[in-house]
Amino acid sequence: MNAVIERPLELEDAVARLTPEVIRAARARAAHEQQSVCTVLQHELALSPELLLQALGQRMHHEVLGSAALSLLAPAFDLIGYADAARRGCMACREGGDVIAVISDPFDHGLQDWCVEQLAVPHEIRLAAADDIAALLSRHEESMRAIDTAMPAREGAQTRTGDLEDLSIRSI
Repeated sequence: MNAVIERPLELEDAVARLTPEVIRAARARAAHEQQSVCTVLQHELALSPELLLQALGQRMHHEVLGSAALSLLAPAFDLIGYADAARRGCMACREGGDVIAVISDPFDHGLQDWCVEQLAVPHEIRLAAADDIAALLSRHEESMRAIDTAMPAREGAQTRTGDLEDLSIRSI
């Protein structure tokens, strides 16, 4: 069987295995072992992180964004600042007139509640791999650094000396 056929069947099987009972048991185990529900489900069901995310998206009715689709969205750092997005592993984006909160763990209700408070506007939740969110944030950090470097220094402002450590926004 070719890979084009196998992938949908694999996803269909993963979605079928994500029953409410399995999710409830994973929640209980995650709480007991102090792990994320996604980590428990990944091990329990022997699924790759990518396949689990796709299956969760289908089961929980959230669109799942690949890295290419994620990079097409316009970040909304005015709604969730870069530093908060990097620290929490999420981001706010705009698509047309819609606001989207992009997260990697649909079971992190604390993060979703925080996003609701920060956004304070109607929004849609979409899922993306944590690594894809981090990579996109990293690219935006590089862009912000390039803009800062290209901008002329303000009059009277201190210039950087070679002795000062260049801190990444992520490290703050």
